[in-house]
Amino acid sequence: MATLIPPPSKKQKRAAQQPREVNIIPKDLSNVLINFQASDTGETVGGSMRVPGAITEKQLEELLNQLNGTSDDPVPYTFSLQNDKDLVDIKDNLYSSVLQPGIKTTEDFMTLVYTPRAVFKVKPVTRSSATISGHGSTILAAQFAPNTSGKMVTGAGDSTARLWDCNTQTIQYTFSGHSNWVLCVSWSPQGDVVATGSMDSTVRLWDPKTGKSIGNALAGHSKWISSLAWEPIHLVKPGNKPRLVSASKDGTIKVWDTATRQCMMTMSGHSSAVSCVKWGGSNLIYTGSHDKTIRVWDAKDGRFQKKNKPRH
Repeated sequence: MATLIPPPSKKQKRAAQQPREVNIIPKDLSNVLINFQASDTGETVGGSMRVPGAITEKQLEELLNQLNGTSDDPVPYTFSLQNDKDLVDIKDNLYSSVLQPGIKTTEDFMTLVYTPRAVFKVKPVTRSSATISGHGSTILAAQFAPNTSGKMVTGAGDSTARLWDCNTQTIQYTFSGHSNWVLCVSWSPQGDVVATGSMDSTVRLWDPKTGKSIGNALAGHSKWISSLAWEPIHLVKPGNKPRLVSASKDGTIKVWDTATRQCMMTMSGHSSAVSCVKWGGSNLIYTGSHDKTIRVWDAKDGRFQKKNKPRH
């Protein structure tokens, strides 16, 4: 079946009847004498040159890049004609911008002032900007400080956590105290405490200003610590310190009072290891487990709220 082209609309018919300006460039247009001048320094490039009177803005740009040796990574430019004290912008081509309006003739010498266009280029990252070394084994966890201090803490298989100054790319402190791999690290909301969870089944708190341990280890889990999360700062009562929740391979979740370093409550219900924990802004704690379920707990009393089972 042949495709039928619909008839033109009234708007298309009216547009077709309107007279159109056709910019016809004379075939016998002579060459013109020009030179390039930088808009910022006033320096000229390449001396005097003869170019076609109908040379386009794109061709002027290519010519200038050749003279500046930037053809491999061309710089876009705008061009203007220096006419006494005024500047006339070159748009499309030299003929329609200068010669046709009668601003200059082919016998006149023309100074074209060029200005680089403001172009932002995003170059791909092809190499590492820096390498910071110090750990003696595999790095298993990392987290930036919640403030603008440029600090980062990492946990590794060498049983230590390290505090780094990313601005100077140096180690500030080494947190030593765990007897097995450090599997997870977490900054407090205000950045004044660092919590670490280890394969030795304990949680430790550290002062990032001194690098020293804050009290003894938080012990209570029977297997390694898999994830840590702090109580959001807007839920903390004035004068109190934010609480910390830990998830473990033993299938339980514990909420800790970081001031007294005592366990406030233990939530159990998962049938396998708890792999991740998050403390929500509405004071609910969310846990994900190897048993393929997500559980929601009330952070006030540790009561189980809801259980989501996957459909697959």
